[in-house]
Amino acid sequence: MLNHSTLQNNFKGRVIVNIGIYLRKSRADDGVQDLAKHKEFLIKIANKNNWTYELYEEIESSQDLLRPELQRLRQDISLGKIDAVLVHALDRLSRNTRHFLEITEDYFAKQGMTRLYVKETEYDLTDHSTIMMLSFQATMSQAEYNFIVARLNDGRKGSIRKGIITGKLTYGYYFDRDNKEIKLHPEESVLVRKICGWLLQGEPYKAICDRLNSLGYRTRTGNLWDIYNIKSIAHSPVIRGHVIQDWKDKRTHEIEHIEVKNSHPAIITDAEYAKIKEIMEKRADNYKSLSTAPKHYLQGLLRCPNCHKVMTLAGSKPNRKKLSDGSLERSGDYVYYVRACRPQIKGKDRCPNLGCQAETIEQQIRLLIKSYQQELQTKMALLSEVNADDIKRGKKETVLELKKAIAKLENKEDYLLDLYSEEGIDKGTLNKKINKIKENKASLFSQLQEAEAQVSAVDIEQEIKHQTYLYNAIEEWDNLTNEQKRQILQMLFKEMWYERFDKDTPPRINVVFND
Repeated sequence: MLNHSTLQNNFKGRVIVNIGIYLRKSRADDGVQDLAKHKEFLIKIANKNNWTYELYEEIESSQDLLRPELQRLRQDISLGKIDAVLVHALDRLSRNTRHFLEITEDYFAKQGMTRLYVKETEYDLTDHSTIMMLSFQATMSQAEYNFIVARLNDGRKGSIRKGIITGKLTYGYYFDRDNKEIKLHPEESVLVRKICGWLLQGEPYKAICDRLNSLGYRTRTGNLWDIYNIKSIAHSPVIRGHVIQDWKDKRTHEIEHIEVKNSHPAIITDAEYAKIKEIMEKRADNYKSLSTAPKHYLQGLLRCPNCHKVMTLAGSKPNRKKLSDGSLERSGDYVYYVRACRPQIKGKDRCPNLGCQAETIEQQIRLLIKSYQQELQTKMALLSEVNADDIKRGKKETVLELKKAIAKLENKEDYLLDLYSEEGIDKGTLNKKINKIKENKASLFSQLQEAEAQVSAVDIEQEIKHQTYLYNAIEEWDNLTNEQKRQILQMLFKEMWYERFDKDTPPRINVVFND
C-alpha cells in the first residue's frame, strides 16, 4: 500500500474504487516524454492500491481553465464516476492561484469528490487548514510561473533585437539552431520567388492559389493554398530580409517597435515589394464599390447541397464608367447576385452549382414564408387548447421515476462498497459490478438533467407569444429591414440549401424548419 501513514487510516466517506489520473504538460516539444514518465509512476500507485483508473492527459497551458481533459474530469466527477484524483504535482492542476482554488472547490469538493492525491500523499479537501496550505503552494507556483514567463519573454525580445526569430518563420525560411541564423529553405524559397513573380505580373491572389494547387503544391501543413497564405508571405518583411515587430510587454503592456534591417538573406527586394503593393492597392481601388455594398440579408444563410460551402452574395451598381486614372465609377441601385461555387483546384473537383440574381431567390423565400403563415395559425390554435399543468405533471412524474431509479442504484452501490472490507471477497468481480452501476447512474443522471430541463421549459403562454411574433413579422415582411428579415429566417429555418446545377433550370431553395 502507499507509504503515507494517513492513506489507510484517514479514509473519509466512501471506499475508493475509481481514481482519475490527471496529467498535464505545457509544451508539446518536451512534454510527451515527461507525461509518459509521470503516467507510468502514477499508474503504479493506482495498481498498488487495487484502484481502477481513468487517464486524463493533455498538453495545455496552466493558465487556461477550460482545458478539454480537465473539463472531462469535472464531468465524470459530477456523474459519480471518479472517487478521487491523483496528480504528479499540484501545479499540474494549475499555476494560477484563482484557478487552482476554483478547481479544488468547484470542480472537486462541490461535486462530491473530497480526496486529492499528490503522488503518495492524500489531501482532504474538506479541511480548512489543508486548503490554506494548498493555496499557499499554488501562490508559490504562480510566482514561479510569472518568473519563467518574464525570463522567456526577455530572451525572445533580446533575440528579435539581434534579428533572430526562433518561433514560426515565414514560408521560405528555417531557423538554423546550431548557428542561430535565419536561412533560406532550399525548396520553399524557390516557390516564394515564383509567387512574387506572379504577383509582379499582376496575377490576383486567387489565381495564384489555383495555380499552386493545380500543380500539386501544398502548404507546410499539407493543406491547399488559400488567399491568406499568399498574403501572409507577400506582405511579410522577412522575405525582404528584415525583422520588424511591434513587441508588447506582457507586464507593462507597453509596445516597442523593433526593426532590424538586412538581418538575413532576402528573397525579394524592397523595390519589388513596393511594386507588388502598388499593383494590389490599384486593384483594390477598382473594387471598392463592390465592398461598399450593404450586406444582403441572405449572406451566410445559404449553403450548397453538393460541396456544403456557404454561398456568397455580391452586390454591385450596374452602371460603370471608366475614369481617366483607370479606376471604375459605378452608379445606380445595388444589384445582388448569388455567386457560383468556386473550385478548390483549378480545373479539378469543380462544384457545378451555378449562381443567379438574388432577386429570384428573394421571391421564392417570400412565397415560402407566406405559405408557412397558415401552419403558424394552426399551431397557435392548438397551443391555446393545451393545458400546461397536465404537461408539467407528466414530465415531473418522469423526473421522479428517474430519481427513484438512481436511489436504487446508489443503495446497491453502498451495499457492494460495504463488502469491500470483508475477507474472501473477489475484488476484481466487485469492481466490475460497481463500475457497471456507475455507468448506469451516469446514464440516468443525463436523462434526469434533460427531463428537469423539459419541466422548466414548459411555457405555453411564451410559446404562443413567439408564434404570434413570427406570424406578424411574416405579415409585414416587405416592410422589414434587412437585419429583421435575417433574424426571422434564422428563427424559422435550421438549414437553407441553394441549388442550380443546370443553367437552363431556375434556381431552387430547400429548407429545414426549426423544431
